[in-house]
Amino acid sequence: MAGSGFSAARKYAYSNARVKAMESKLVGKELMSQIAAAKEQGAALSILMQTDYRDDLEEFGGVNIKGEMIDFALSRNLAKRISTLPRIAPVGEGELISAVVGIWGINNIKLAIYAKAQGKKFDDISQYVVDIGVHGPSSIRQAMSEPTVESMMERMMVFSPYRAAITAALAEYMKEKSPYAASYALERGYNASVSRAVRRINLEDPGSARIIKADIDMKNILALMRSKRRSLRNDLAEALLIDGGSLGKKGLAEAYSISADVESLMGNIKAFGLEGAIARYRESGQLLSVEMHMRAAIFDMSMKLLRHSVLSFGTLVAYAYIKEIEVFSLRAMVKGKEYGLDGFSGIVIGA
Repeated sequence: MAGSGFSAARKYAYSNARVKAMESKLVGKELMSQIAAAKEQGAALSILMQTDYRDDLEEFGGVNIKGEMIDFALSRNLAKRISTLPRIAPVGEGELISAVVGIWGINNIKLAIYAKAQGKKFDDISQYVVDIGVHGPSSIRQAMSEPTVESMMERMMVFSPYRAAITAALAEYMKEKSPYAASYALERGYNASVSRAVRRINLEDPGSARIIKADIDMKNILALMRSKRRSLRNDLAEALLIDGGSLGKKGLAEAYSISADVESLMGNIKAFGLEGAIARYRESGQLLSVEMHMRAAIFDMSMKLLRHSVLSFGTLVAYAYIKEIEVFSLRAMVKGKEYGLDGFSGIVIGA
């Protein structure tokens, strides 16, 4: 476990100081409320231009940014902040924090798979590739120089921390010839690596492990809700569940089997206070409203850990989840105004 007293101060002083500096750049609740209340997208973007996202938004058009470019501007900012965490982690703990924040490297690989399958070159997607980890722009460019999707993924496996996940994605692609199937296998493989890391993280910092487990629980619940909306068979829905959460897969599967619809499923899963989100879901008809409800709970857990953890591994994990949820919330609010959606339904998340 992490040390205490002088040893902890020596081990975590630098990384915690860096995290505290990054924390100061988070969007506060007051500005988040202003963005939520903005009547149209341009007004929301004008407010967001007052924050740490300014440079990234300007790179893609500033207040005139459109469509999917908003996603990439926000993701680029997230990647810049998150990619710092493995570098500032104490010796021996960079691997653990990398497992937590590795989804952005996974997203780069998924983007390359889709592009290669469509016959595109790296230059066609370069502006969308996030500069993070071993699967950043340089790695993706080199891999995409390969002639086929299969050889591209084989090249990506070399020295990759996600070799097992890429191997599974390659096997799925060779069987189905579908980038969608490969993408799904890749993400499942990544989630499995996170669930394995939870056991080690729990020894280092139990508070961090609780947050990661809650995130896994959220992903499992969302998978079951999507399955219920599609009336998926019980066994097929259960197969989508991943290990590592606080809620057992068996219990979640039982809740799914006895639920007639999404609303009853929410009532049968005793976590995140989901019964309090049923009315919001009924009003909006959007799973986004339920996801925001759960992310708000994880955000609160992370903020408590960040504010109360001093000189510990927990500050690194807490910041990672806070920043990710901040970007998710901004994307939901800003993009929602473009399509006339209000998926967050009054839930305002902010530091």
